Amino acid sequence: MYFGMGWNVAAALEGDQADLMALTLWGDIIAEEKTISDTGMEEDAFTEPFLQDLVKAQMALLLAFDTTEKAHKREHLLTGRQRLRDEAGVDETYRQFIAERRALGVFSIGPLGLGSTPNQQQEWKRATMPRILAGDTGYVSWTAAKRYYIDTVISLVRDRTGADRHEAQFTTDTAGNEVDDFLAYIQGEQPNVNADL
Repeated sequence: MYFGMGWNVAAALEGDQADLMALTLWGDIIAEEKTISDTGMEEDAFTEPFLQDLVKAQMALLLAFDTTEKAHKREHLLTGRQRLRDEAGVDETYRQFIAERRALGVFSIGPLGLGSTPNQQQEWKRATMPRILAGDTGYVSWTAAKRYYIDTVISLVRDRTGADRHEAQFTTDTAGNEVDDFLAYIQGEQPNVNADL
């Protein structure tokens, strides 16, 4: 499992990779939250046990993505040597598969309106990235892993704060997209990015 610079994810999972990055970044933002102590000093809002639990949840999410991607690559024969893949025509078949997935994403969302804002353009691009779909190898486990991660982080925050004050923080992700839209992605729905036009 390698998630550093130069990480090359299977093209059909570009949208899933974007989801992974948004979810882990959301956890990082919560982990870095500061509070002002009684003495007026800034200190971490959460304790080390909270951070350890958060890291465990993030590692489980990363492992789930890695497992899903490996299963996808095996299913599409993307794990062999390049020469053997060329002889079998695997790469061309996969390119056609990706082109169909990209077209499906644009078809399900519709074209981007001419008067769209930068946020709508970003949302449209994110919404049309290829993702694994219901019926694909790994879809159910990856969807469950994302849902489990979200529920775990919310539960951790509630347990540590004793209040729901962080639910307000959870209402938008780092790109300014509504979390309800993000959860809709997980469930296979697509947001209407032209709603404000």
